[in-house]
Amino acid sequence: MNLFSMLGWALLFSFISGTGAHFGVPYLFYSPEYLGEVSEFAFLVVGFGFGGYVTAYNLYSYIVLGPYFPFIATVSRPFAKFSTNNFLVPLIFLIYYAYNLIVFQVNQEFATVSEALGYLAMFLLGMSSFMALAFFYFFRTNKDVFKLSGRTEKEFQEEFKAKPFNATLHKEESWYKIFSRRKDGKHYYLGAWLRLRRSRDWMHYDRTLIEKVFSQNHINASLFELFILASFLVLGIFRENELFVVPAGASILLIFSIILMIISAIFSWLKTWTYFVLILFFVFINYLSKDSGFNQFNNYVYGLDYSIESDKTGETDLIRQHMDSSRIENDRNAYLEVLENWKERTGEKKPKLILVNTSGGGARSALWTFITLRRLDSLSGGSFSRHTQMITGASGGMIGAAYYRELVLRSRTDSSIDSLFPRFTRNMGKDLLNQVSFTITTNDLFYRYQNFNYNGITYLKDRGYAFEQQLHANTEYVLEKKLGDYTLPEEKGIIPVMIFSPTIVNDGRRLLISSQPLGFMQLSRRNLKGDYEAIVENFEYGLVTEEYHPENTRFSSVLRMSATFPYILPMAVLPGNMNFHIMDAGIRDNYGTKTTLNFMTIFRDWIKKNTSGVIVLRIRDLKKNRTGVGKGKLSMVDKLLLPFGNMYGNFPFVQDFDQDEALMLAMPGLNFPVDILSINLRESVDDKISLSWHLTTFEKKQITSSLDRVDNQMTLHKVLQLINGEDE
Repeated sequence: MNLFSMLGWALLFSFISGTGAHFGVPYLFYSPEYLGEVSEFAFLVVGFGFGGYVTAYNLYSYIVLGPYFPFIATVSRPFAKFSTNNFLVPLIFLIYYAYNLIVFQVNQEFATVSEALGYLAMFLLGMSSFMALAFFYFFRTNKDVFKLSGRTEKEFQEEFKAKPFNATLHKEESWYKIFSRRKDGKHYYLGAWLRLRRSRDWMHYDRTLIEKVFSQNHINASLFELFILASFLVLGIFRENELFVVPAGASILLIFSIILMIISAIFSWLKTWTYFVLILFFVFINYLSKDSGFNQFNNYVYGLDYSIESDKTGETDLIRQHMDSSRIENDRNAYLEVLENWKERTGEKKPKLILVNTSGGGARSALWTFITLRRLDSLSGGSFSRHTQMITGASGGMIGAAYYRELVLRSRTDSSIDSLFPRFTRNMGKDLLNQVSFTITTNDLFYRYQNFNYNGITYLKDRGYAFEQQLHANTEYVLEKKLGDYTLPEEKGIIPVMIFSPTIVNDGRRLLISSQPLGFMQLSRRNLKGDYEAIVENFEYGLVTEEYHPENTRFSSVLRMSATFPYILPMAVLPGNMNFHIMDAGIRDNYGTKTTLNFMTIFRDWIKKNTSGVIVLRIRDLKKNRTGVGKGKLSMVDKLLLPFGNMYGNFPFVQDFDQDEALMLAMPGLNFPVDILSINLRESVDDKISLSWHLTTFEKKQITSSLDRVDNQMTLHKVLQLINGEDE
């Protein structure tokens, strides 16, 4: 066994045993989705991918370890014999996977045992199909010492007996190498029909001939690997055809296979220098990518024209623009008109103002937010959406809210929308991960060579593009709009204003995105001289990109910037001289509390005069109150990992503590009633629903049934009471 190849198996074992369950990684193997459903064909494809990985593992092992067992060159079909005897680890994996697959399908996907066994059979069929193709190739191309030399075993024996001294010295081998040559002992292996056999003596064979056998077979293996790699690249050309988009689990296996195949192909030529050369190559490519832009691919915000030269010279100019007092005042007055229009739409003299805060959390938060908004609107007869003036938050929650808002907008002119909501709910739970992971495998790991045109501008296709395309397909293309398309409906109060707040990675600021001008949202104050101090925490998207026509921004790009989970989606780069890279809104404010507090503070006088108070509805994927603090006794490893794991694991709770403190400090300055209500998907971290863009049947059922819990029912009832003024 080779330690490097064992690392791959260790990762796969960890995946299917629960490591990464928080992100839904095991479900990609136990519940693969193909063409929108978990099916026998999905398992066939994943099995085919697993067969590819097993073959890559055997090829790598054969190239690296084969020469340590020279007798292999003397048996018929050497690669097949080697693979048979190298199958222990894959076999253990298969047994473990099979058991867990059946348990998972019965408990999580509500399949019968016979259905689960059918899935397993298709997985094994897919695995066998790939391996059969590989062995068919190697049966025809691989040679042993007899096929390569054209001689029989009897002829080798006779030659050895005739020239014992020369045979002992292996003919062309220098006389002194016999003293440094490694002694070759006998080995036992599984031969034909899995019979246990003892290796034959190979000392009477010409060492040069044995090396030629391995070299010729290594060349065949390298050609096979290159063909498979080329096939992956060609397959990527058709990645927008859903028939070619394989399940995410198969994509992971493809990535693992590609890595092994590349290394083994290089090893067949460079031998033990392989890893050193790969490290040098990586350092060299990294240097080129930084200083020359080689292989440096940026992801762009679709709709912005990056060919326009910016007049802004740096951050100072941008801050000065954000601090322009006249602009701030103009934007504030413009938004007051929006508030007046919203109030008029409610038809009430002093309506309740609803501000929705929705948390991030991938597909689970998208579906949870969607069904929560739908339930409230259904129970209130549409009054809830009419009273909602602003929606903010992060990641998946904002995707669910955007989808619901668009359907509400369409329902104003299409009465059939309401009856179709069950279908729309299913749309929100569809897989978004397959397309992204497949694009990573077949495109983003290599050279990105395909383009697409949006609004007359050409962009490269990558996993960011794949995410947006799949989102549009899932939602029946109702979100295929530009940011500016929502300006008028928001101004007139027909739909709530949405404020997105992704994070600027470069300096940690928030980037506020809306179809409305947001100059009033700046955290600014005057000093003793009456000048605005440059303490800008929020940059406004419309101002940062004003030269590049921000109104043309594809709305799905706004959603993606707000939901850019590290590594899964690429960081978008904004045009201009400052090279701003944008990532997930949850990094700074997973619940939208900062935006909500700013909003209430800035418009507190208008809110006091024109409303009966504010309802801040927090649609959370995890209940705020935390129990079970402490880890008990710690091991040495716990003490080593806890400082880093603590920072990551407690990240949502740290935000809760900070935001609760901010709310406590802000409330005394607000001169109107504020009711902060929470609807929680999960009551504790032990309620396992994965943070992923792929949901299992069980997870979807958990999400849709969570609104029926007593605590959430009480919150729904409270919201309706406040809207109707029954609590005053």
